[in-house]
Amino acid sequence: MNPELATTLWVALGGGLGSVVRYSIDVLVKRLAHKEVVWGTLLVNVLGSFLIGYLGMPAFTHVASEGVNLRLLLALGVWGGFTTFSCFSLQTIERLQKGEIGHAIAYVSASVVLCLTARRSAYISATRWFECDPSPSFRTLGCKTSATS
Repeated sequence: MNPELATTLWVALGGGLGSVVRYSIDVLVKRLAHKEVVWGTLLVNVLGSFLIGYLGMPAFTHVASEGVNLRLLLALGVWGGFTTFSCFSLQTIERLQKGEIGHAIAYVSASVVLCLTARRSAYISATRWFECDPSPSFRTLGCKTSATS
């Protein structure tokens, strides 16, 4: 099998598993809280950041070097599908460990500001495109597309 295809399949398998676990945790937390809450997402982000911390540990690195597919399955696949916040945390810590404090601060600041700005921009754009009332609910029904107006 082509090595690039094999790599893609390992990452896809892990990503699917991670995404299902993320969704399941979110559903469970919402059921326990009996309402819509963001704590499931926070739990997933913290847990994902904790788990990806193990990827830099010497014991795991040794095991992963014996089987690259295990690292691809877990690091890029499962944890990547579980939460991209874990990758953000890993990259920030790596900058700090290298003494790149300015880069770490810039990365964290840019990530938060740009992601929140992108989310807000997309919301505004979508409400205009689909001619919807920009209410806090994402479940607005009966929106028209600009193409059909």
